[in-house]
Amino acid sequence: METRGKAKKVDVKKTFKEVHWCTTGLESRQYQLKDQIVEALSDNMDAMQEVFNIVVGELIEKEDALKAIVLD
Repeated sequence: METRGKAKKVDVKKTFKEVHWCTTGLESRQYQLKDQIVEALSDNMDAMQEVFNIVVGELIEKEDALKAIVLD
């Protein structure tokens, strides 16, 4: 009877270690994915900012040209 109790205790410890190892691995992967998402979004933001700046620049040029026509 005592041997069966020890065996169960060993099985529980082994299972706990495996679950802990898997959980630690998942947490590590979660942080990696978070970092990758932040980097991707940051890259997209930089690209969108460049497009925005180009469009604003073009609008300013058109506004200046329109003002020159109207005021002359």
